[in-house]
Amino acid sequence: MKKIENTEAIKAFSNQSSIFDAFYSPSPIVQYKRMRVRRLLSKYLKEESKVLELNSGTGEDALWLASQKHTVLSTDLSEGMLNTQKEKILHSDYSGRISTKALSFLDLHTLEGSFDAIFSNFGGLNCTSHLDKVLNECDRLLKPNGLLVLTIMPPNCLWEWLFALKFNFKLAFRRKKKGGTLAHLEGEYFQTYYYTPTFIQEKLPLFQTEALEALCLSVPPEFLRDRFLPYPRILNTLIQFEEKIKSLPILRSIGDYYILVLRKK
Repeated sequence: MKKIENTEAIKAFSNQSSIFDAFYSPSPIVQYKRMRVRRLLSKYLKEESKVLELNSGTGEDALWLASQKHTVLSTDLSEGMLNTQKEKILHSDYSGRISTKALSFLDLHTLEGSFDAIFSNFGGLNCTSHLDKVLNECDRLLKPNGLLVLTIMPPNCLWEWLFALKFNFKLAFRRKKKGGTLAHLEGEYFQTYYYTPTFIQEKLPLFQTEALEALCLSVPPEFLRDRFLPYPRILNTLIQFEEKIKSLPILRSIGDYYILVLRKK
């Protein structure tokens, strides 16, 4: 029997699917985030890998992976997101390299076969309180020496802490709320949950950490982009600074996200 968790989040992202690319793709912050994640994928993925993507959204990363000669099974449970990506794939040069499937990451036990890599971007896995179950299935589905590449929102975020200086303690410490934090998107309210890199590493003791980098540590989170777009020089300086500090201990786990690359032994 299929498990559906956080149906409000599924509705929210489905509602947003028609405007998602138009709103986010032009953002220099989103472009920077995608570049960072793809740089690590390029570094660690072997040639012509078979990749399982979780919560694939509108298919931007699936299309990029296919353009790099990888084969992708692109999964999402949002009907709107899947319909958008199917249309994009149909009109791309990579339709033969991408297959799509309506699938929750809580239903990975229904998948057969094995993969060279499993990939989840931009905090999609923060929508579940059962990340441990997802990780167990990732272990099962990955081939020996396979890669797990996750972009996760941690419970500590430097940029949000700064709002305590303006006495906005609700935003500054929202990720610390027990039982998850209520998020709002496209008229829907849904729970989000935050995980440290250590939580994931401890759940996968037979995996080796290849990389751990903060994402949007000095670079502002997307919700602040309108404050920085008029100042491209400042934004570029923050990007250059982040490149220098992204992997430093302690700092690498207090960005808006972190990117964790694990290899199955």
